Amino acid sequence: MNLGPETEILEYKRTTAEQKAAADSLCAMLNKHGHGVLIFGVKDDGTVMGQELSPKTIREVSQTIRDRISPAVYPQVERMAYFEQECVRVEVTGSDAPYSSAGVYYTRMGDEDVRMTREQLEGMLHKRHRKDHPWDAEASERTVDDVDEAELKAFVRKGQEAGRITFDYDGVHAVLSRLDLLDGEYLLNAAAVAFCRSRLPMVQVAVFAGETRQIFLDNQRFEGTLFELARQTEYYIANHLMRRFEFVDGQMHRNEIPEIPFKATREIIYNALCHRDYEQAENVQVDIFANRVEVFSPGMLPEDMDVKAHITGDLPYSRSRNKLLANVLYRSGDVETYGSGLPRVQRLCDEAGIGFELEQNARGVVAYFERPDWQREFAQGEDKREDKPDNKLNNKPDNNNDPTKENAGKASNGDLLSGSHQTINPTIKPTPGEQRVLDYLKGNPEASQDEISESLQISRSRVADYTSQLQAKSYLRRVGSRKKGSWVVLNPEELGL
Repeated sequence: MNLGPETEILEYKRTTAEQKAAADSLCAMLNKHGHGVLIFGVKDDGTVMGQELSPKTIREVSQTIRDRISPAVYPQVERMAYFEQECVRVEVTGSDAPYSSAGVYYTRMGDEDVRMTREQLEGMLHKRHRKDHPWDAEASERTVDDVDEAELKAFVRKGQEAGRITFDYDGVHAVLSRLDLLDGEYLLNAAAVAFCRSRLPMVQVAVFAGETRQIFLDNQRFEGTLFELARQTEYYIANHLMRRFEFVDGQMHRNEIPEIPFKATREIIYNALCHRDYEQAENVQVDIFANRVEVFSPGMLPEDMDVKAHITGDLPYSRSRNKLLANVLYRSGDVETYGSGLPRVQRLCDEAGIGFELEQNARGVVAYFERPDWQREFAQGEDKREDKPDNKLNNKPDNNNDPTKENAGKASNGDLLSGSHQTINPTIKPTPGEQRVLDYLKGNPEASQDEISESLQISRSRVADYTSQLQAKSYLRRVGSRKKGSWVVLNPEELGL
């Protein structure tokens, strides 16, 4: 006769005499999750006791909750029988957080109700304000004199070409008025971001030597209008990615194929600039590593929006933090209808055979593009006959210069080391943390970095550092793509060292 433990969205009370405490618990669950269930007639450990109910019990419980919780909620209160014991079940839902119970604001931590901190309360009040007063629709400090007129003219021309603007350019004030982007002489924030040069850098880009942030090869910051920021970032990514050229049989022209489809990176850049939280001080950030490209956009997704649903397009409804700004970019033809961009990126990456992932961390949203290892993939498909010593893609070890030449034949045979020679220096031992990852991957070669992080209870960034160092020390090798590949654990015993 036990209902199981309490959770962050489930609370038990022994009797309806605890109605005031029950209201506090429901308030806490509403603030944390927007939903909660409370059952009277059950001990804290889940043991069902039941209680005698009078004809007015349901009405009293409902009235107490409505009187104590603000903004108003309308609980669903009903008699329920658990293990043939009569109880009272209360369920609440709400989206107007923060809620208070008798003037006190609570949140949920595990199965406990705790008072919200000042910072938590201020954050929730600000979020509630932004629901009815979005940032991009508020007046900025910029005036029509601050507008980059060349950028605005280009915007109108692009919109006409896309069939989404029907009027001709006739001056800054007239165009912005038609677009409802003015509050008197002041630009709304959406217009200020789109058509005025930023006073501070808004995008930070970097190239790293390996798979971690240890060694910079380049680091820049961009400022300008939103459209200028997008162009600069697009060009930067394009200039730091490789391309391959494939000639079409019987024709003189060649096809240029980038590592990552430019349409996909362009979509993500505009997505990051459009939907970021402009009230956060952080920049949109693009990091180019040896094996991936990351694009970070400050600001969290709405609490009830699932990351995976964004990629698959299975969103029950459309919601944008900056609807007015999104409409500006739609008018120019730079974005399509809301909710269609990420599924399009996934499709482009699938067609190109590269991995694409989206995840949310404590600061915002990160898009990951896999960079293919074309040299290795091409080398694996080449004829590796001994009579082709001039084939640089073979990467065969030179036994005359290899201090482990007695074992060179072992190191280059079989699938284990196909495509490139790896030598383990047995004097460079894995650290204890690296060894934990190695031990785990021996039994779970197809584990993702997220799975490693969850199983070993270490952060994802630490997992990335460990796997990068293990590969640098030649104790670990990645085979296949970032999304569908697997790990090969190498050790001195297997290589005869």
